[in-house]
Amino acid sequence: MGQLLKQSGKTITGSCVPSAPCVAAKLKAELAKHLNALRQSEAVLVLACGLGVQSFKENDRFNLAVFPACDSLFGATMDAQGNFFEKCSMCAECVLAVTGGGLPGHPLP
Repeated sequence: MGQLLKQSGKTITGSCVPSAPCVAAKLKAELAKHLNALRQSEAVLVLACGLGVQSFKENDRFNLAVFPACDSLFGATMDAQGNFFEKCSMCAECVLAVTGGGLPGHPLP
């Protein structure tokens, strides 16, 4: 994404990957490490689900323009290597009570 933005004439002031962007405490801790980059920025591109975008906006001290880069289809978790795993499709037809917390065809860890 950084390369595409640079190719289109945008200046990248920094980047970070919070372990859980929708958890305010984790997001605030990560943002605190990047205050200088945020001060130099006009906008932030958030590559997270809508909860991550909203969490950033709620914790933004600089009133930056916030642009979501994802059109979320599901809730996910991320492992230590940065791989995403779908955990909930937010379908409003939950079967987790019937399956004991696992999704059909997806064994519990």
